[in-house]
Amino acid sequence: MMMTETTQGILLTYLFDNFEVGNRKENNQLKNASRKKMMAVINRDMVDIEELKLDIFADYQRAYDELSHLTDEAYEQEREEILGWEPTEEIIF
Repeated sequence: MMMTETTQGILLTYLFDNFEVGNRKENNQLKNASRKKMMAVINRDMVDIEELKLDIFADYQRAYDELSHLTDEAYEQEREEILGWEPTEEIIF
């Protein structure tokens, strides 16, 4: 039995529409997965930054603790020594 041109057109339109709907659904799922992955990366990076801040704060606190017990003269000597340090390599953040 042969299909008429109209029946073929309706069937093809139906199939194409269903394919498009399925395709859109998969694309949305991929976009959502991609967004979730990006958010996970951003959150991980933010945690890393917070940990770095805590490390830097701890370093400053240790340095302060080491210097706080010094006399004024010893403090000035340590301060001059620290200010005289030259960078050994470039650090890029």
